[in-house]
Amino acid sequence: MIELFFRYIKDSRNNFLIYAVITAVLTLWIIYVYPTIGRLKELDNLIETLPIFIQAMLGEEVLSYTAFEGFMAMEFYNTTLLWILAVFASLSCANIISSDISTKRIDILLANPIKRYQIILARFFTFIVYLFLLQITAYIIIFLGVKFVKIETDLILPIKIIIATFPISLAIGSICLFLSCLINEHIKAVSLSLGLVLLFFFLNVILSLSEKMSFLKKFIIFNYFDASKIVKYNTIDLTDTAILLAVSAVFLTISIIYFNKKEIYV
Repeated sequence: MIELFFRYIKDSRNNFLIYAVITAVLTLWIIYVYPTIGRLKELDNLIETLPIFIQAMLGEEVLSYTAFEGFMAMEFYNTTLLWILAVFASLSCANIISSDISTKRIDILLANPIKRYQIILARFFTFIVYLFLLQITAYIIIFLGVKFVKIETDLILPIKIIIATFPISLAIGSICLFLSCLINEHIKAVSLSLGLVLLFFFLNVILSLSEKMSFLKKFIIFNYFDASKIVKYNTIDLTDTAILLAVSAVFLTISIIYFNKKEIYV
């Protein structure tokens, strides 16, 4: 399993570098434009006039758009970074089994003395390693960007927010892993995974607008991450974190069980 893990690490390196570059460029750009935004104090009033749907997408807590922490919560943590990680998790995990079956590589893997659960764990741990490195990349660029642009801010807060993005990325990845085990064609698995993530996100926003239907948000994973709450209260919600980690564990377990019983003709 260790040998397989390092092989997957090597095979996924170029894919990770693409996401790392995208993350670095977008992070640096958002930080670079902040000083201009920060001087436009009237933008706080403008944010309040935006449609409720747009406000819900930016975060549940009302923050100052011209304050660096509020600006980053709305323009980066709740949107840009969240979507980079969500897409990375979807594409990485939706391909874990479905791509091997589609390309017949699963024949070679199963011909070796290796158990099926080891294939899943090796690939999933590869995803976790690169997810962690992607988050480190984001923080390093935030740190360097803040120092370069000379913005005074608490650099511990971004660490807390980035840590909070790990459980939701893991939950998205585990759900997409299950879809990868369920669907043999990797294009369908990837399409369904991305579609499901989009559906979850917009359902969470829509349900935020209705008090009568808000209880349904409990079944949507995006309900358990909101950078604006972390900014406002300067703490990570441990209950939300526990729920997301539980979802990850459940779907990873289901994926292993299903794949062990799945009929694959080699």
